[in-house]
Amino acid sequence: MTDSNFNYQLFHDDGANYLETNAPYRRGYTHLHNLDSFLSKVYNYYAGKGFLCITLSKGLNLVSLLWVIFLASFLLTSVDYGILFDTYNLKQAVYFRGFHPFLVICLLIFCVFWLWQCVQFVIESRDNLEIRQFYQQDLRISENDLQTIEWSRVVSRIVRVPGLCITKPDITALDIANRIMRKENYLITLINKGILKLNIPLPYFGNRNMVTKTIEWSLSFTIFSYVFDPRNLDGINKNILDPNKTHELAQGLKKRFQMMGLVSLLLSPFIFVFLLVYFVFKYGEEIRARPGSFTARQWSPLARWKFRELNELPHIFTRRLNASVQLAERYVNSFPFDVLTIVARFVSFVVGSIVVVLLLIGLYDDEALFNVELLHGRSALWFVGVGGSIVALCRAVIPDSSAPATGGYVTNGVAVELVEPEKIMEDLVQYTHYLPKSWKGNAHTIEVLNEFTQLFEFKIVIFFVELLSVLFAPFILLVSLSNSAESVIAFFRDFTVNEPGVGDVCKFAVFPLEEHGNPAYGFNAVGSPRASRVDVATSPMHSTHSSRSSLQDKRWLFTKQGKMEKSFLNFKANNPEWKPSKQGEKYLQNLADALSTSTIHQNYSLDGSTNMPYAASSENLNTSTPNYQLNQMMSSLLGTTSPNEYQSPSTLNNNNQTFNSPAESPGVYLHAERQRLQDSIAGLNMIHRHFYRSNQQQTNQELNNSKLL
Repeated sequence: MTDSNFNYQLFHDDGANYLETNAPYRRGYTHLHNLDSFLSKVYNYYAGKGFLCITLSKGLNLVSLLWVIFLASFLLTSVDYGILFDTYNLKQAVYFRGFHPFLVICLLIFCVFWLWQCVQFVIESRDNLEIRQFYQQDLRISENDLQTIEWSRVVSRIVRVPGLCITKPDITALDIANRIMRKENYLITLINKGILKLNIPLPYFGNRNMVTKTIEWSLSFTIFSYVFDPRNLDGINKNILDPNKTHELAQGLKKRFQMMGLVSLLLSPFIFVFLLVYFVFKYGEEIRARPGSFTARQWSPLARWKFRELNELPHIFTRRLNASVQLAERYVNSFPFDVLTIVARFVSFVVGSIVVVLLLIGLYDDEALFNVELLHGRSALWFVGVGGSIVALCRAVIPDSSAPATGGYVTNGVAVELVEPEKIMEDLVQYTHYLPKSWKGNAHTIEVLNEFTQLFEFKIVIFFVELLSVLFAPFILLVSLSNSAESVIAFFRDFTVNEPGVGDVCKFAVFPLEEHGNPAYGFNAVGSPRASRVDVATSPMHSTHSSRSSLQDKRWLFTKQGKMEKSFLNFKANNPEWKPSKQGEKYLQNLADALSTSTIHQNYSLDGSTNMPYAASSENLNTSTPNYQLNQMMSSLLGTTSPNEYQSPSTLNNNNQTFNSPAESPGVYLHAERQRLQDSIAGLNMIHRHFYRSNQQQTNQELNNSKLL
């Protein structure tokens, strides 16, 4: 018997599933009774790039954390700064001055936290050794292969391992994703439907929502540990599904929010001090070396939860968002900030001239930089450092004029961009999958820009928001989230479904297109929807006294902005081998037909700016036409080709033969598999462009009708 041919046997004991083998030795997968945990560890092992990388990264993180605690304690208890700055003698200034009671409490909390992290590190290392064994012996994936292999290929091997699930012998890629993201899918939908109230209930903050790591952890502890049944590893508390107990459970969740808010309020001073010290040590060198980096923008945590699709694993989501950053910066820069640019140029010129003069003095006499005092005892060298940082910040604000942007031209040595915010937004939507109704047709307005920049924030702003969230999180928990407790329970009641072989999951995450499909995103092409099992009479959107109750009930059944439909397409694009339901296949086919009959592919840019996977040029194959590339991409998305059959234009041009199996040519097979994945994602991008233009035309039509009225 070879290592890859094990006879698995499953037995049931006390509500848990265990795995045994008839192999010559005991496999020892101690955590397979919890398949969610096992698959999550398998994925984390893949995302961490193997045992060595994971162990080294987490081990050094523990050392870094210990160093932060030690250095902060030393600076606060063992240095007399009065003596240091008077005598400049480090030996005289360093001596133990005792602990302040507040510092003692902080150190005790941090030490307990560090020891807990050490225990977690040991446990995770033991589990990762087992996961490495699973990869090498069951999946036949080595540590070296793990550095470059696609996750879809890992999944295709996992689903072939017999006996992983006792209730469903043949698990699918969707089952795996739902188990790994069981809780995240609920949170994505809660934020998408606006059920969680995350606004700061304090004056002068308006309706600005706040999502940070502190709040994410609080949500996980308060909601999911309350809703999910600890005795049922893949199920929720069955009382949640009883409409008669909604109010009672909502009161329990409300008390849980309030209790968590009070605990956060008590711990907030200590956590604030720790985060402040940690951020100073972590980003201090970056601020000194590259001060302009903090004026760059990145997606805020709230934007990341709004943009993330159902069943979209972190590495796929990160790759998609990284591709959107350049377009997002182009969109922000397409608006003129003439006043800010003029002021930045002036400040840069004045401060820069002072720095240059001081540097010239230093070239003539280097001791002058240390000995010459300019203001309040500050040496010239101090002003050179501060002035250099100010100049770097100003230059980061000033637009780059060294090269023209796409679609621009150069005049008098200065790049001039043809400003088209609507066109940039159309390209950007392919990656963010996010377009509120108020943005449609208004991407050129300052109002949309202001809303957009709340999601695409400066790094320095995100840094301070994360820091201040420690102080604001208690108020969000005590007031805002407490008021949304009943809506949260109603959501879990209405949109939880028990999926065979998976357990209780968010209904939208299994893509029930027939029951909850949105007509605005191609659902009409599928057919008439079935009556939903959701009790709209008790939904938070229902109101018997409102003339709009019917519309509100319908909105309660859908996700906003076609989140479910976009998630379905996104999952299919990143898992080409996954076979959806018949309704899903029909939905895909009808979208492909809509694309082929529309003019979208005629206007679709075939250059590198749209991340087309290849630029075909074979006249015999006629691969350079938009219709050919459209068919190629949609065939990949529909799953009508396999890696054995798939032939990209470059492969066809360079190889005049077809390989029927990976063994005949592993390199060509791997290239074709990756090409199919790239084409599938490109087809997904075309569909999002189609959604954008369709919604744009609908918005324009509504505007014209309103003008006629």
